[in-house]
Amino acid sequence: MELGLAESVVRKIEDHNGLPPGVLLYKGMDATKERRPFYTFHQDGNISSEENWSDLLEDMHDESKEGTHPIDFFERKMVFDQLGNFLKTNKHPVICDFGCSTGYMLNEIREENPDSVLLGVDIIESGLLKLSRSNSDIMLFKFDITNIPFPNELLDVVICLNVLEHITDDMAVLHEFYRAIRPGGVCCLVVPYGKKLYDYYDAACKHVRRYGKNELITRCRSAGFTVLYNNYLASLIYPAFYLKKTLGKRAIMQEEEREIKMKEDIKVTKENTLIKNLFAVDYHLSRICKFPFGIREIVLLQKD
Repeated sequence: MELGLAESVVRKIEDHNGLPPGVLLYKGMDATKERRPFYTFHQDGNISSEENWSDLLEDMHDESKEGTHPIDFFERKMVFDQLGNFLKTNKHPVICDFGCSTGYMLNEIREENPDSVLLGVDIIESGLLKLSRSNSDIMLFKFDITNIPFPNELLDVVICLNVLEHITDDMAVLHEFYRAIRPGGVCCLVVPYGKKLYDYYDAACKHVRRYGKNELITRCRSAGFTVLYNNYLASLIYPAFYLKKTLGKRAIMQEEEREIKMKEDIKVTKENTLIKNLFAVDYHLSRICKFPFGIREIVLLQKD
């Protein structure tokens, strides 16, 4: 990443918010200025996206998955497949991962595209702090993504994986993404699929919803985007998933019980060799065909 280009991006954000130069990156403005781990934008009103996530869930999520769960591993591969051509033909793209957590996606992007200008956004501080300790070249921010404090047309690429289902007003987020992306820029989203399959696991994850057939792409088009790609992840195990979720809907659990069961479910599926192999086959098939359903839905959008 070219420091000059990164600083230019930061300055545009500072200008947009009426902030003095350097305040987004440094705690002090003298010769001994210290680099900020991240910058918090103090926005008016409630932080709506924070209501459906927490430090406890962030820690549990990171500890349980460690970024290596097969569904997350192959999800990131699908994202790279869709962004590949755009990244190859655009020099120094400005890429923002909304809901970056501890930065698995951003780290992989940096390895594959070291000339990219990388920004990470989250509403929970613990993940941002962990990411900042090992990645001083990634600019990190804390704010509510229903009200993004970026100027119009700042970004070339928006990535938002498994976040929209946590936000009540997802249309507000889609409109903000559209505003912040330059014409010709792209946006890659991943959400949980299966509107009627909401169960204890979704409740433990603080999901507001799962998405139904065509629901996400309809909302994206309403926000102004053109849909370039739409497919599903983990389709081969979806029948078994559907049965488990249907039974899970009947379970009556307290919040603590749901969190314990969720953690157990993640561990079992992460360590199951058969599931890993099915995910791998599923991924390779997704490159040559479109599935009618799956555990997660992925879309690639463009702003014309």
